[in-house]
Amino acid sequence: MPDGAAPDLASTAGQGTLRAPGIPGGREQLEKIKDEGAAAPAGAGSIEERDKTGGPDPQFLLKNCNAQAANGFAPSDSHGAVSGTNVVTVSNVIVQVQNKSSCAIVSSQTLTTFFSAAGVPANTTLFDPRVVWDRAHSRFFLTAESENGSNTDQYQYFAISKDSNGTSWWLYRLRLSDATGVFCKQAANSFWDYPSAGYSRDRFFIVANDFPATGGTIGKVLDIDLVPTLTGGSTTVACFGNQPFNLAPPIIIDTSKTATFLSPGSGGGSTIQRRNLNVGASGPGSDTISTIANVNITAWTAPPNAAQPNGTTLDTLDGRFQSASIQSRGLLWNVHAITRSGASGNRAVARLYKLSQSASSTSPLMSLSLKTSGFEDNIFNPSFATGSGATNAPAFMTATRTIPTGVSGTGGNAATLMFQGLNSSTATSTDWYYQTLVTSATQFSGCSPCRWGDYSATQIDVNTIGKAWGWNQYITGTSQFNWQERFGQVELNLTTGPIHSASADEE
Repeated sequence: MPDGAAPDLASTAGQGTLRAPGIPGGREQLEKIKDEGAAAPAGAGSIEERDKTGGPDPQFLLKNCNAQAANGFAPSDSHGAVSGTNVVTVSNVIVQVQNKSSCAIVSSQTLTTFFSAAGVPANTTLFDPRVVWDRAHSRFFLTAESENGSNTDQYQYFAISKDSNGTSWWLYRLRLSDATGVFCKQAANSFWDYPSAGYSRDRFFIVANDFPATGGTIGKVLDIDLVPTLTGGSTTVACFGNQPFNLAPPIIIDTSKTATFLSPGSGGGSTIQRRNLNVGASGPGSDTISTIANVNITAWTAPPNAAQPNGTTLDTLDGRFQSASIQSRGLLWNVHAITRSGASGNRAVARLYKLSQSASSTSPLMSLSLKTSGFEDNIFNPSFATGSGATNAPAFMTATRTIPTGVSGTGGNAATLMFQGLNSSTATSTDWYYQTLVTSATQFSGCSPCRWGDYSATQIDVNTIGKAWGWNQYITGTSQFNWQERFGQVELNLTTGPIHSASADEE
């Protein structure tokens, strides 16, 4: 049963500072975990891992647009989602809606302004936003958390668009801790951070890490009754505590009543932990969560920070799943950045998994490392999407790449890439290739590691599973506060194959 149920939340109709450009709560502890994991022995893996990527292929880059630019804030926390008409992008600066066809800005406002009708107390900063597209109900689901410079008050804000355009919203504010009490947090002075969003047909999910003032960090799950929010009604929320650190929620694209949450841990490991949330008949208060068997994977360690050509590094986090899992037909996919040894030293590489949702599964159905050329590059900050659980369905990944050495001009600078391939374990090396949305003209300097991410986003197009959209950032100056968000649309077309092909490496 849930740890507790929140009182009904009254919604506020309305349209949906800047957080100090420093380090979020729990960051020092996170770096310590990452360093300890990286120093751990690699261990023996239980599965074969294959590296597959063809070459760049600009032919099927269909759309390429700038979104919001930085305004004295790092990291960007770039994220996005798209409907049939509009694109919604979020960052730690603003919420912006743009026309899907022309990229023209429809509306742009700060997170504080967006959620003002729900109540934003003085000295409160909203940050860590996420936005996802719920294709079953044709709505956007947007989240942001808060902190207060004067006290330990925190709220989890969330919003549901009133239609598919994303220009008007139902707004909600959930108390985590304030003068009236504490909900879901371990204590009033613990810090709720890194929330991530997912959904099923019946529920919205928000997961977060809860960093205490002393003691161990644990994962938490907010389980939100979805249906009342579609009309702006009062809804109920349950909290499941004592969950694994770095737990990722699912985006469920079928009608399953069981949502499977995944955690690879932090810093390194050789298993993926799983939790099943089963939807009850009487709202979130009747939902239950249970532990199922871990999935054994090839041992990994957290990726090294990604060097730019000038030697200044970009933060790659701790090996967590930075995006929600995709769940369909009893299968799950997710991706994270790990360490891979190359001819010129260790690099960050994106490892993609295909897992069985069943409790009897003890190894992944697919583990695939995606690269560009020769593993001299860093691939990090990845997100993944596929539009069907059917075998050989199109699959897509968005990530950042740097190449520290050996590239003339600006080619090794931080770039936003989108990978395209198949979600099947039988795919060949030429079934994965990539397109470059943008390569930065400049490099960060003076920080090392400079904050990056902490997220990217990938979403299947609402009209066809053969096309997808990706969101990430690139660099527009020399400071880590000089960035621009970029989104684009690509198409998978295996009838022509990639322009350049690379052979598969075996691990």
